[in-house]
Amino acid sequence: MSISLPTTFTKTAHKENWLVQLNHSGGSFTGLAFYDTTVGTAVWEDNTTNWEDEHDVWEDVETPAYTTSSFYHGCITSTSGIRDSLNLPQQKAQTGNVSFTCANLKIGGTDLSELLIGGSNNYINRSVKIYFQPDDATSLGACVQIYQGRLIRVSHDDATVDLEITAQRPWDGITIPQDRSTRGSYHPVVYGTFSINSSSHSSTKYLEDATNFKKHLFPVPVDFTNFNFHCLAHKTLDNSTSGQEATLHYYEKDVDTFLPLEDVSASASTTYVSTTGHDIYTKYDLKRHFKFKPVATLGTHAFTNPTYMVDDTDDDDDSSSTNTKATKDMDTGSVTAYTVDKKNDTTFNMPAFSDMPDKTSTSTNHGFTVEVRHQATGYYNTTNQAAGIHSGYYALYDQSFTGSDSPSSPTTSDGAEIGKISNPATSTTSLTETTSSLNSATAYASDGYPDGFILRWRRYIQGNANGGTPTLQGYGTLNIWDIRFKVTLKIDKTNTTIDWNNRISSIKELYCGADGLSKSYSGGSGDVATGLEAHRDLLKRFAGFDAADDDIYNWSDAETARVTDAWNIRWWANKPKKLINVLDQIQREFCFIGKFRHDGSYGYWHVKDSYSSGDVATTLDKNDITGLKISNSSFDDLLTSIVVNYEKHPAENRYISTTSEDNSTRRTTYNIQTEENIKEVNLDMLVNNVTGDLDDDVNDGFIPYYGNMLLDVKTIVNCTIVNNTKGYLLETGDIIKFDPSSMDVKAFSNNWTKYFMVTKINRTLGKVSIEAREVAYD
Repeated sequence: MSISLPTTFTKTAHKENWLVQLNHSGGSFTGLAFYDTTVGTAVWEDNTTNWEDEHDVWEDVETPAYTTSSFYHGCITSTSGIRDSLNLPQQKAQTGNVSFTCANLKIGGTDLSELLIGGSNNYINRSVKIYFQPDDATSLGACVQIYQGRLIRVSHDDATVDLEITAQRPWDGITIPQDRSTRGSYHPVVYGTFSINSSSHSSTKYLEDATNFKKHLFPVPVDFTNFNFHCLAHKTLDNSTSGQEATLHYYEKDVDTFLPLEDVSASASTTYVSTTGHDIYTKYDLKRHFKFKPVATLGTHAFTNPTYMVDDTDDDDDSSSTNTKATKDMDTGSVTAYTVDKKNDTTFNMPAFSDMPDKTSTSTNHGFTVEVRHQATGYYNTTNQAAGIHSGYYALYDQSFTGSDSPSSPTTSDGAEIGKISNPATSTTSLTETTSSLNSATAYASDGYPDGFILRWRRYIQGNANGGTPTLQGYGTLNIWDIRFKVTLKIDKTNTTIDWNNRISSIKELYCGADGLSKSYSGGSGDVATGLEAHRDLLKRFAGFDAADDDIYNWSDAETARVTDAWNIRWWANKPKKLINVLDQIQREFCFIGKFRHDGSYGYWHVKDSYSSGDVATTLDKNDITGLKISNSSFDDLLTSIVVNYEKHPAENRYISTTSEDNSTRRTTYNIQTEENIKEVNLDMLVNNVTGDLDDDVNDGFIPYYGNMLLDVKTIVNCTIVNNTKGYLLETGDIIKFDPSSMDVKAFSNNWTKYFMVTKINRTLGKVSIEAREVAYD
């Protein structure tokens, strides 16, 4: 049950009065009502625990020490009523303002209007509580609190006073983030589990390896730059603590990769505080190390299976029979000449990078290095001369800057030599690996391999000069398992001062993979990992609202559905956002509703996979209600096809993952055309539990949750409840049923075998009207 009713609620109808407590700065309240009444409040032995108005429960039920009586002035002439609503398609709750018109009577010899504004006590923005008093009950414990808010506006004329009360909203006027540096930039607010990428000079990783180069990072603003980039963090970070590393990353746009930087926070565990937030820093040159495979070979270049040269990132991809290779016949055929020269030039497409390879560091520097894993098999030479072969070799060259040869007829001189092995007359020689710097960093910096990286394999044979022109022939097969590059990049300070300064000043953000904020709310420990935890932490950290688990309505159910079955978050904010908008976004993406209740406590609701009798707050029959109206949900809300983009890219306005789902059966049922009723959703926070069929179990993920609510038109019931024992215990989010044996009409074709969630309540004097939406079948 939602609202606990006192034992005085034994009748279907009561004489009704509303008690309005206008709290003020003097520590007490002024009581108003529809008619004069006096109501007592029990005070207990310790003088600290009364009837718990906040939670509608009695503390330690003992004989009260004494009872205080409060008089409520019967001056209220009309009210707007109390309106609560839940928007299930938007996962949003709203409690309306309450207004009262009162007679401007004298209280203690002072007009009510004078008392409220300009009197000895302050009432504006103070708490207001509203109670339902049944049958002139003389104890507040026999009444029911039905609203809690604060007084925001008073207006009057000579005869009347109008009061406007807004619901409890501690997030009003709050934006996040709030911590700023001395230069005015914001330290980010960050939630979720992130990942620090790993690639160093001594342990260099492939760009193509997603396990080492994840996109689970968030941007950190560059506050200022001197010898270091100084960036604004969300909390103290320590390189000695897993998950809290201060490692910064640079986003290499053209390869869509976040590269960890070598020089981070000069001391391994040092950060410093600029104002109220924390800073992390890295050296100005942004030195970074990585490996990569060429994008592709340009043409076949007479190789069989040329793509096998660049097919994976396995450093052990060698001559094992289980590994794939590209091959080329290196036979020369029989040639009558003093020399035989066979060449093969293979061009590889290259990515672009933001900076030049490092050409100045004397240590921890790959520069721009090519590694080739290859082997020549069956490799020997023959001649008809008795003196045999004069000389021969097999060599590799970087031909990238020597001109543009045709692969089938390379003619230019050899470029920079990578490796060479002599090839005697009748032997077979295997070269299993060549690793060599190309000394081409300068060329790369100026030209950037505009024609690709060109690698030459050359086979050369020379006969002896004596005995006439020889006949020469070479045999063998060239096998290539792997082509890869090792690179160290950094900003080049030796370039022109203008270029260097412009490059430095163009960098506005670097990227961090440390985990987000820790739980600050009561009972919370460890870092926030899920959307529900982030929602609760935001309420505490920025709005000042906190409560123990047991004091949050439905917390256990919500925690099981969204924390134990982890709906994980990765989210950050570097610029001001309204707190309420962030809270609403979390609710939409993580499929739950949070709201303040009638007594000022807080609660969480979500649609369950299934319901049973234990979930039902009350069952209504035809005698409990009047004004029954049955309708269907809006066709505009129908969801039969959805595209979901999720995992927000840290550096660009796009998403890393996309999934889609449609239900062809429902599209046919509702005569939906091919291009109609397709909804695209962007999720900036939720990073898992997204996929699934639209008609899977409700809480299997984001798509099933909204699919179960919106895949079909749903039954909506409106009515007025005339039975106080049932109407007054309901709040939005409650589950109700209707007794099929007593109803005069079916709900469309259904004989009331459905569970309904109360989505709207309007309380006025003597009447409770509701709207309820179908959420499940019996």
